[in-house]
Amino acid sequence: MTTHQYLIQLAASFTSRHPEYGEDVARWLSWCLPRGIDPLRPAALAIDCYQRETSCGTEPLRSWLHWSRPRRDRHEGPRPVAALAMRRAGRATPGARRRPAAMLSADQTRRLLRAADRHRGEPAAVALFLLATTDRIRLQQICRIDLADIDVRLGGPGRLVLHVPAGPVLALPKVVADHVADHLAAYPKAREVAVEGDRSRVPLLRNRAGGRTTPTGLGQGIRRIAATADHDIGVLAYRITPGWLTEVDLRTW
Repeated sequence: MTTHQYLIQLAASFTSRHPEYGEDVARWLSWCLPRGIDPLRPAALAIDCYQRETSCGTEPLRSWLHWSRPRRDRHEGPRPVAALAMRRAGRATPGARRRPAAMLSADQTRRLLRAADRHRGEPAAVALFLLATTDRIRLQQICRIDLADIDVRLGGPGRLVLHVPAGPVLALPKVVADHVADHLAAYPKAREVAVEGDRSRVPLLRNRAGGRTTPTGLGQGIRRIAATADHDIGVLAYRITPGWLTEVDLRTW
């Protein structure tokens, strides 16, 4: 994110050129900075949330973003040709720092899970409850879970024990087991991915075609669910990482 000192310089320069938008820019900066949103690179969801909360028009913000864009790039300095080529190819630049994900509080996590309850059967809803169960799993591991990784005998009545590939062994609370059962009922057809020895690899979380879900597909589904929750949660769903949700006790859900 751009430094506060440079933002103040940009805002002063902008308001001297567009004095009619001075209050609008000040309001935009005071809204973005406490939320950890870059005022020069806001996501579309952040802009929508800001306009809903403040009832501001689009012209002041559009003028600010259009005017500040070349000055933003100038402040960052020239980018190496190799880095530009890798960025256009969709690959990460070596040594580049990724923007950290904002962690949802326990209250926000519970509100997001209540929104997921309204999407029972969807693989993203199951993934959200698994992420809230422990902070030691990733979306990639959730996608690799097979039916054979579930042990019904060890969990007891209404509970499941899940062996996460290259991850922990989880005793799933009843609410998570119910979501797993709802997903299997909503997506009954599953394609066998492969057979290793005598073990049939049938994916637990499936797409509509019966194939294994992907981290990208789960991420998109989680963002759709987050968009139906409160605005503060939807804004923070730009990147899902381990620890993005606060681990909550789902035994009392």
